[in-house]
Amino acid sequence: MILSVDTGLKNYALVVLDEKGTVYHAEVIQSEKTKKKGRIAEDYANRITGIYTRLKDIIDDPAYCIDTITGELPSFGAQSSNAAVSLTAGATIMLGVSALYKMPIIYASPEEIKESFTGDPHASKKVIMQRVCKLYGWDITYKQVKPKNKPIRHDPVYHVMGQKLSAGYFEHIADAIAAFHTCKRRLN
Repeated sequence: MILSVDTGLKNYALVVLDEKGTVYHAEVIQSEKTKKKGRIAEDYANRITGIYTRLKDIIDDPAYCIDTITGELPSFGAQSSNAAVSLTAGATIMLGVSALYKMPIIYASPEEIKESFTGDPHASKKVIMQRVCKLYGWDITYKQVKPKNKPIRHDPVYHVMGQKLSAGYFEHIADAIAAFHTCKRRLN
């Protein structure tokens, strides 16, 4: 089995697939900054530990027998220092787990994934999410939302393995799946 990840500190997606691409598990590990004032390093350490612990639980689960990791390795063109820290921490966790478990890691850049998975190196998150849903036969419905003093909007709801997910959550799972399909040709 393969663990495919979309790295980040706030949202860290992990998807377990077999070599054919069948999805057995999909989730996003979410970690929030602490509200307490204090040492930033301690906050990061706690968040990284939480992500690592959940990854370890999945890798150690005998139902999966994970032997390879795939994912997106960001190009680190972050738009802010917080984003740069998040990308660095997420990638470091992925690389550290790979080394600890002596598991091969196959990764691709965001541009490579977009090009390979959609045919467009500039594809949007929405296009990737729609492509994943089409590939797996997952439905997309729309929920009517009426924000205060704003026009009604229709937000997508992604139906994934019995879960109803918002776009902000599902985008990370979709990125991990797109990374798997991009890296799959290197697995053979």
